[in-house]
Amino acid sequence: MKVISKYGSGKQKRSATMPFMPGMSKGTTAIEFALILPTLLLMFYMIVSYGMSFLYLISMNATTSDITRSSIGIYTSFIENKDSEAATRAAASVNQSWFGAMATFCPDMNAYIELDADNTLTSCVAVDFPFLQLNVMDMTVPGVPDPLISRSDIQLTTIP
Repeated sequence: MKVISKYGSGKQKRSATMPFMPGMSKGTTAIEFALILPTLLLMFYMIVSYGMSFLYLISMNATTSDITRSSIGIYTSFIENKDSEAATRAAASVNQSWFGAMATFCPDMNAYIELDADNTLTSCVAVDFPFLQLNVMDMTVPGVPDPLISRSDIQLTTIP
């Protein structure tokens, strides 16, 4: 028994009242994929690159905090030549970190650690990480400063 639809026999034509039929849109999926893929790749790159920059900053903050903590003991002790001892320990701390070879002093400092005239102990590390930056629609990804700078300060006071 042959069933004849109300649209006739043979190939059926798609109309506004007829539901979507598979096979009628060859290539649409490939075009949609080609349009969506660059956006998904850009979002993935943004997540990874910003995550890496936050990882770098967290590591740098931990290093500068360690430098400041170790220098407090030096500046509050009776060691002679406190500045050179603190600078030596600070350089050793930076060199032991995983970014040690890339680390430099901050642009406004002459060492990793300094004691100001108002007894403020400042440690600062600047690292120039090689980020691949993409320029997309007047936006730079990742938009992190170059170099990344981490600074730690503490005010030393004398006990009367």
